[in-house]
Amino acid sequence: MSSLRKLSFGILGFVLYMGASGCSTTLWQVGFVKPAQAELVPANVPFLKCHLHSGEVFVFSRWELHEDRKTISGAGLHYTADRRLVEKGMFELPGHRIALLETDQPESVRVHGEYIVMGTLSVISLVLSVAVLALLLG
Repeated sequence: MSSLRKLSFGILGFVLYMGASGCSTTLWQVGFVKPAQAELVPANVPFLKCHLHSGEVFVFSRWELHEDRKTISGAGLHYTADRRLVEKGMFELPGHRIALLETDQPESVRVHGEYIVMGTLSVISLVLSVAVLALLLG
């Protein structure tokens, strides 16, 4: 396969990659809720972080708020204050131990892909022009 043909395939692959990945990106919207207002935690967040007064953190992938018992229970991970994993399992936390509730919600943000594509096409045009000139002069 000629080097010009390899270059063409490489450029085509790059353009396809940029077109597919350049249109949007995911940002994380972080929210904080005081434990006394735990009912304000949106039900559709993918996980809930419970920061304890001790510095430990529980990250729940599934959870329930028990207003009558003032607890949060569910499945998740327990980390020490220096973020070493202690255990994975089912937990029930009394509300008085929780200092802060944190939610992280993924949000898809549109990136101006048309600028990326136009810039990429301009670079491709320049590279191919140089390659053709090199073949003609060489």
